[in-house]
Amino acid sequence: MLACCIIHNHIIGVDPYDFLMEEIYSKSEPIRRTISLSQREKREENREWITKGEMIVSTMWNDYNIQRN
Repeated sequence: MLACCIIHNHIIGVDPYDFLMEEIYSKSEPIRRTISLSQREKREENREWITKGEMIVSTMWNDYNIQRN
């Protein structure tokens, strides 16, 4: 579930005006998200996502190894 949420949020960040999102939100309020991040902010956000992804992978690997033993 967490991975799906992360992927969803990433897609929204990459293309907030995606046609699928328009179908979902067309009947409610419009999407008012703008992308105005500087290159520095983008790199910092990417580093945060990489760190989070590495933590998830590490936790999954450790859980797998514990279950095998």
